[in-house]
Amino acid sequence: MLGAHVVARVVGLIILPFLVYLLSFAIHFAVLTNTGPGDAQMSSLFQANLRGTEVGRDSPLEVAYGSMATIKNMGYGGGLLHSHVQTYPEGSGQQQVTCYHHKDANNNWFFYPNRADTPYDPAAEPRFIADGDVIRLLHTQTGRNLHSHQIAAPSPSRTGRSLPTATSRSATRRTTGRSRSSATPRPVTAARSAP
Repeated sequence: MLGAHVVARVVGLIILPFLVYLLSFAIHFAVLTNTGPGDAQMSSLFQANLRGTEVGRDSPLEVAYGSMATIKNMGYGGGLLHSHVQTYPEGSGQQQVTCYHHKDANNNWFFYPNRADTPYDPAAEPRFIADGDVIRLLHTQTGRNLHSHQIAAPSPSRTGRSLPTATSRSATRRTTGRSRSSATPRPVTAARSAP
């Protein structure tokens, strides 16, 4: 009698809830197979398998100067590097750059060479970005460069680190890690070039 009672509890309190949990995921993935406005929070690999997505479609593996891409944070629920025409009212007074979790044209950035390097020529053969190259990230909608500096953003920050801003001044980034559009970039170090 005690054995039947223990078996009933294990089945009713452990196995059955676990099966309901798994069934909810099976239903979720069977029903939600199309791309939508909230899938930017999912990994690029997950997004690439959704119907109607543009992630990974007709995209080269190597990043060349002049390429347009979105840059995603690798953290949990990582957002996309985003900017818009609004500027910070205090501090640097430069264009705001944030992390945004939805697909938007303001998430697109061009990869351009450092101003000290050979200028980008769209008519020339593609030049691929190599590990360690110093590059500029140019916001597609506003034409401003991503810029980092020691001026903290006006909003309070628990980390104490300054936030990047976009500016019309020269700004460069040093690439680290793999130069592939399918891979999320690793942290970069900032360097400023002469105007």
